[in-house]
Amino acid sequence: MAIAYTVPNGEQWLFSFQVKFYAPEPTLLQEDITRYQLALQVRQDIYTGKLPCSWVTQALLGSFMVQAELGDYDEREHGGSTDYLKEFEFVPSPTPQLLQKIAELHKTHVGMKPNQADIKYLETAKRLELYGVDLHPVRDTENVEIYLGVGFHGIVIYRDRLRIGRFAWPKVLRISYKKNNFYLKIRPDNCGYNK
Repeated sequence: MAIAYTVPNGEQWLFSFQVKFYAPEPTLLQEDITRYQLALQVRQDIYTGKLPCSWVTQALLGSFMVQAELGDYDEREHGGSTDYLKEFEFVPSPTPQLLQKIAELHKTHVGMKPNQADIKYLETAKRLELYGVDLHPVRDTENVEIYLGVGFHGIVIYRDRLRIGRFAWPKVLRISYKKNNFYLKIRPDNCGYNK
């Protein structure tokens, strides 16, 4: 059934596409459009802060984004300033220094095709610690706030922005819940954080 038939007349709805499952090796995706859609989602994750990264990584990712969207840097077209970057959403309030670094790096990508820029973007993004991780605030058995992250590699636990536990899916024996309690049974080893 077409979306037009499901929305009542006169109402305007905004639909958005979002990635639910991130590819562990996004560069192996066969279709350019699939890679592009994943790159758009990662861009959104970085912009909203869901996927934090360093200033240097923001600049590099921004330069690949600009290369994918605009192609090669052209002094005549881009005017030798960073004004041409203002239409992009890299981070909520980009500093002039960040925009300058993005422009400098953009100049080095001459000849890179849009699909190659998306591949470079995803190669860089997949190395970020929270790439493909969906974080949820929870409390541990001592009522301390922690974050439980679920991703393609397994389950991670953070406290005060530090990773205190990481469990690959083969180590997870059972996941269950009872009322407001969530339980993980992990294959025992010397990890020190088994509940």
